[in-house]
Amino acid sequence: MALRLLPALVLSLVLWGSATTALAHLERGGFAPSLTTRPAMPADSLPEPSPDLSPEEVVRVQVEALATNDTPYNDAGIEAAFTFASPANKRSTGPLERFQTLFDSPAYGPMIDHATATYSEPTVDGTTAQVGVILIGADGQQVGYLFRLSKQTSPPNKNCWMTDAVVPVAVERANGTNI
Repeated sequence: MALRLLPALVLSLVLWGSATTALAHLERGGFAPSLTTRPAMPADSLPEPSPDLSPEEVVRVQVEALATNDTPYNDAGIEAAFTFASPANKRSTGPLERFQTLFDSPAYGPMIDHATATYSEPTVDGTTAQVGVILIGADGQQVGYLFRLSKQTSPPNKNCWMTDAVVPVAVERANGTNI
């Protein structure tokens, strides 16, 4: 019985971001499905806005999803980020297909599959918030972003923090010293 559950356990570790754990298991002779073939997952398995999430948590969810963009399927990270885009942001960036093209640009491309992220303390003023993020890419290059969020007042995301804009900024500004 335990041997039949092992592949499912390893697959779930791979799909939800613990690939290092799964790979270590493989090195010890364990079995797992192909790491390059990802099953289609329904969109409702992605993280969603919730009134329980703080502005920093909303930013972290998006940034972490973009760090593993193609898990559990191609562009799942971009789709997760789009899920947290406010209605006003979605009006500006268009549907998901258009939103995805933003990450082909030099401004937002470094967000995909970055190596590490650090976050500034959120600045909250009533129903608006800002969080700075510094990303370090696989190449060691640092880039800064400022996430601007607002607390939604209408259903279906009433009282949820959602992203109104993500602006590339100087690293010094993203670290919270000049937000």
